[in-house]
Amino acid sequence: MNATTRDSLSVTPKKFDRFGDSHYLRLDSAESLRQVLALPEARWFASNAPIDAFRSDARFLQYLNENRDGRLRPREIKSAIRWMLRVFGRLSDDAVGTYSLRFEWIKKENEEGRKVLAAAKKVLGLLGRSNETQIDLKDVEQVRKLVESEGLGEPGWVSSKVETSEPCRRLISEIAETVANSEEAICEQDLEEFIRQCRSVDEWEQELAVDDPTECLPFGEETDDRYALYTDLYDRLEAFFALCQLTKISPRVKSMASLAEPNGDPVDLGDLQEVETLAERVPIAAVNSDAVIKFNGSLNPRDAEQLGAFRELIYVPLFGDTSQSLKRHHWEEIKSRFVAYDTWIRKRPDVMVSDLDPERRRGYAGENAAVGELRRLLAESEENGIQLESVGLLEKAILFQAHLLAFANNYVSCPDLYSPAGRALFEMGTMILDGREFAFCLRVSDRDRHIRRCQGENVFVIYAAISDVEGEIEYEIAAPVTSGFRGHLREGQWGVFHDSHGREFNAQITRLLESPISLVEGLIAPFRRFGRAAVLRLDSLSMEAETNLQDRIVNERIAPKERKIFDQAEGFSRSFLATGGITLAAIGYAGAFMAQTLAGTDFSRLFWASILLISVLLLPLVVTTALRLRNRDLRCLLEGAGWGINLRMRLTSSLARTFTRQRRI
Repeated sequence: MNATTRDSLSVTPKKFDRFGDSHYLRLDSAESLRQVLALPEARWFASNAPIDAFRSDARFLQYLNENRDGRLRPREIKSAIRWMLRVFGRLSDDAVGTYSLRFEWIKKENEEGRKVLAAAKKVLGLLGRSNETQIDLKDVEQVRKLVESEGLGEPGWVSSKVETSEPCRRLISEIAETVANSEEAICEQDLEEFIRQCRSVDEWEQELAVDDPTECLPFGEETDDRYALYTDLYDRLEAFFALCQLTKISPRVKSMASLAEPNGDPVDLGDLQEVETLAERVPIAAVNSDAVIKFNGSLNPRDAEQLGAFRELIYVPLFGDTSQSLKRHHWEEIKSRFVAYDTWIRKRPDVMVSDLDPERRRGYAGENAAVGELRRLLAESEENGIQLESVGLLEKAILFQAHLLAFANNYVSCPDLYSPAGRALFEMGTMILDGREFAFCLRVSDRDRHIRRCQGENVFVIYAAISDVEGEIEYEIAAPVTSGFRGHLREGQWGVFHDSHGREFNAQITRLLESPISLVEGLIAPFRRFGRAAVLRLDSLSMEAETNLQDRIVNERIAPKERKIFDQAEGFSRSFLATGGITLAAIGYAGAFMAQTLAGTDFSRLFWASILLISVLLLPLVVTTALRLRNRDLRCLLEGAGWGINLRMRLTSSLARTFTRQRRI
């Protein structure tokens, strides 16, 4: 038997309220939340909703949104209700809407309930109030701030700004600058990697002490600097002796070191860049069959200084100051002296702590006091994480008892939306424009998408930008006009907006999605469209006549005096057309015809015939308009804002007056 079946066994008969032509589950008590678990999801008001659409506690919504994707689904609501039932058992109406949790409400025989109770006692213990049997949300928030104020960062992490000793702070900084992924905080894994690298460098350095120092350090403490000079010249010297060996085999090798470029073009000896490039290609000294480099002979200027240092620091200590020539056997002897040191250098660990001060690095490898202090801080951070987890569990229980019923009445059901005195959690406030109050205001993040969804739904929608007193736009809303007439609503019109917290903002219309609001407006709309089309047609004809007349004047080259006459005639004709001359003529003909016809007509029969004719003509328009108004569905406003709505939100006459109100004096 699954959880849903078990929960539904104790559900009392469900009660529904009717709003529009849809039935909504009545959730008027804490125990009625059990009925949500047995209600098919297709009967819920919403099937999907963005989390930022609700004006509710931010932490409560985070606990509710298990997927952390910014959208709420029925499965998450059911999961929250089931968890709440495991913690509280039978829900008390006294708990709903309050931020105080009494221990007597907790279901102690359930594991979830025991965890919440233990967390509550632990929080009270930290506050020095272990003997109390009730805890408030403000107590939980106080402990949370107390834990977070210690500067240890997230559980298991230590902030680089934590208050500690100078050696420990320096250690944290060095870990953050080397092995850590973040410079803001470090974790235990960062510390272990840092120590591992320090120990690997220390072990590598110890290898040098184990071997014969004379063999590994041919020049003592100065070996490292002289080894750097040796490696800088190694490739150049090896290439020189190799060329000398090839000269013995083929004398043409010497002539190959010419001043010509590889492509045969001569070198521009007046160009410094080309000369420097040539120096890099020319051997370190003149190639000869004896394979000898004379320190006081002709040397490549590029290498002369380094060769001088090489003689003083490496050659003379080994062979004395009597000779000025570096021969092949000298070079082989020098290479043999550096073999052990070179082998050791190549074993150097590839780590990020090599540049640290050697003495501090050895101290870290040996777990000095700074490392011990950092390990203590990490352990405290882990303990704080456990405390924060307990705080979070307790906070979740208090927030669920305070907000879950109200939230269900805005997701599963929606009675406050249809109540004149109520305010749904997704309503932003009331907008006042053109002498009316528009109570159903939704936040809109993408106006174009919202308009596309609402088009064709026969709903008149106002889109308005809400801004503060400094003109900074806070957000944009959409509000339906559900009763009365269009009035003087127009784009750019200013009004005032009172949000759900009682704050006042500016409101300015940015767009109107027009549609008939009442039956009278629906009947007048076709005639208005016809009138606008007729005016546009008359303007078009007038402009065409004016253009033709001007063309005639230009083409026939009428004299100025005659042109003045034509202008006066044109002005008269346009004035006559504008004042309805054609219409008056038509009315005159129609009047004469009617007078002649009515001379022998029975007026009573004519009256009823006229009434019948008008009724026949207007009846289809009346029926069509009435059906369109009756079938207005406000779902489109929520769906355009990213909701998934199951139930119809048909707009009845009473609801229409609720959403758009005109106050009477």
